[in-house]
Amino acid sequence: MKKTIALVSSILISSSLYADPSQGAYVGLGLGSSIFNDGGYSDDLKTYAINNGSTITITDDYSSQGLKLYAGYQINRVVGVEVSYIDYGTHTLKASTSTMELNPTSIGIAANVGYSIGENAEYRPFAILGVSSVNMNENGTIKAYDDSSTTAFKFGVGFEYYPVKLAGFGFRVAYEGDFYTVKDTNPSNIPELKDSYSNSLSMFYIGASYKF
Repeated sequence: MKKTIALVSSILISSSLYADPSQGAYVGLGLGSSIFNDGGYSDDLKTYAINNGSTITITDDYSSQGLKLYAGYQINRVVGVEVSYIDYGTHTLKASTSTMELNPTSIGIAANVGYSIGENAEYRPFAILGVSSVNMNENGTIKAYDDSSTTAFKFGVGFEYYPVKLAGFGFRVAYEGDFYTVKDTNPSNIPELKDSYSNSLSMFYIGASYKF
């Protein structure tokens, strides 16, 4: 009996010593600065105004504050799976008294690929690759796009730090975004506008997370 207890104890101790500290589920919250790139849509509108001698002033404000909620599971030191919700804030385009307002959001799933460094997997550079659904949430007097939502390619790079003393709490610095193509509402009325535009939403953020 004593030998059995000793054997079980030995296995448990051995398992705890060799368990991968990088593994586990995690949840996190990130805040940062976001940027919207309309793929040249505003520039084409400006060209149209110039070509037609219009006095309309076209301005854009494509920077805002963003928020990211994320959760995932780290399978090993290299690969993890992550789901996320991103609110990219408010982005506007103005043509005199007319305004296009976008409040884009993204829901996505991606592979989190990197490598956990250190005996306790404290440091981890990583890349995000996946897909998402982007909702433009378009408001205002100008409606620029036919598609209210579209499928996007999700990308990103970052660095995580899980201090041993904080027992599961960690920090993340990352740049992440969504790239997609949308159709213009009615380009035939304005020859300078294209049928579709390749847009991107991106955010640089600092996050805090907890690994279970």
